[in-house]
Amino acid sequence: MTVADQLKQEGASGMLVKMINRRFGKVSPMLKQKLINSDLDLLDQFGESIFDFENLEDAEAWWKMKTPRKG
Repeated sequence: MTVADQLKQEGASGMLVKMINRRFGKVSPMLKQKLINSDLDLLDQFGESIFDFENLEDAEAWWKMKTPRKG
């Protein structure tokens, strides 16, 4: 990942955290980590889906569906 890509990722994840905070209140630690550690493509998909969420649990469920557990 280039420095430019890293800066874009950090900006996108930061903006999404702010959007979730504003819409639903405090972001859960799990959701915040998912946002911080995800690539731009996944952040873009999440950003489009944010309008469909009715609550914080919907946002968390989206991540669980997109990133299944390994094992």
